[in-house]
Amino acid sequence: MGQMPIRPGDTLDGRYQLRREITRSSRSLLFEAEHQTSGRLVAVKVQRPGLARNPKEHTAFMAQARMLATCAQRHVVRLLDAGAIDLTLDETVNVPYLVMEMLDGSNLEAILGGRGTMPVDDALDLGLSLCRALAKVHRAALVHGAVSPDHIILPPKLQDELPWEEDAPVAKLIDFSHAARTEAGVHIAPALRQEGMEYQSPEQLNEESITPVSDVYSLGVVLYECLTGNPPVGRIIVSPHKLNQAVPKPVSAAIEAAVQREVGERPQSAQAFAEALSKSPPAPPPRKLPKPRRQEGRRAAPRAAYVAPVQIRRDVGLPVDAHCQNISVGGMMVVSGAKLADQERVVVAFALPTSGQAVVAPAIVRWRKAARNGVVVGLQLEKLSDKANEAIEQHAKRLPDGH
Repeated sequence: MGQMPIRPGDTLDGRYQLRREITRSSRSLLFEAEHQTSGRLVAVKVQRPGLARNPKEHTAFMAQARMLATCAQRHVVRLLDAGAIDLTLDETVNVPYLVMEMLDGSNLEAILGGRGTMPVDDALDLGLSLCRALAKVHRAALVHGAVSPDHIILPPKLQDELPWEEDAPVAKLIDFSHAARTEAGVHIAPALRQEGMEYQSPEQLNEESITPVSDVYSLGVVLYECLTGNPPVGRIIVSPHKLNQAVPKPVSAAIEAAVQREVGERPQSAQAFAEALSKSPPAPPPRKLPKPRRQEGRRAAPRAAYVAPVQIRRDVGLPVDAHCQNISVGGMMVVSGAKLADQERVVVAFALPTSGQAVVAPAIVRWRKAARNGVVVGLQLEKLSDKANEAIEQHAKRLPDGH
């Protein structure tokens, strides 16, 4: 395994070769990896060694494996394996890891940041899928505790797969690092998180005990934002239908009930919330419109979801850390915390899809859009090698992005 830091190229337990880093947090690192025997691509989540030294943190991380195993469901990310490795730092540290299915797609956070809202039918399908996921989680005596757009993955819309096929891609609920067990009716409140506070229930913000109804509140906030563009603000909840006339009144009423401050005024289970959402009559078929002509300067190459860290280097100042959300030959969409100027010339460093090879290329900011957690930026990539463009093209053809 070698010395720290854990990096692409390392192999865990002689079985999982780390190909590229997907993302990182203060608590863990997430890698794309390849199983050495089967060649299957998987996602490997590794606890930061500094936290792994703490027996309580080590136990809490490994508890995620048992939680995921007990609430296996089509709309919950699937656990494949778990284990721990000994790293030699100033002392031997036992570092745990989780192996999960590799999800091809974008998180809801990035999708909403790029376009603001979702079509009503798509949002309703998403809500019902997540209600099924939460119902399974709650039956396993768990509370997720962190339902938010950042923890929901939407798949690319593959044209050659039918929605009823078993292996067809579906929305997935991920990240059980804030989940808690409920034992004998006692609901344990996890530590208050600073990120995603707008999705936390009032009882969670007050550091009180949370219940499955707290997850219903968080899902209600997510759907409210999907349909209106923003989470609800303040004590007086504006009906989603008033903000978006396309939202059927029964759906609007169900979501409005889910985001009530008082626990007793919300649907009392994920199943009850699903039933309320399902009361809406089917929408009329969309009117067929002529296919719009592609505007000059807009992307012609197919794009695909691709989540990876990107470093943006500017002429002045320190490099900017960003995250790629989708990629095409000649361009990528990234989410950045820094404000970039239109037509600004930058240099980007990132890892290629599939191979994980690091590349550096000049780029131009072609468009940008303000988002809640930063700025969504469209970059035009320049002077990439033919080999790099070929890798991106193959990835885009394999996973066309329908969002």
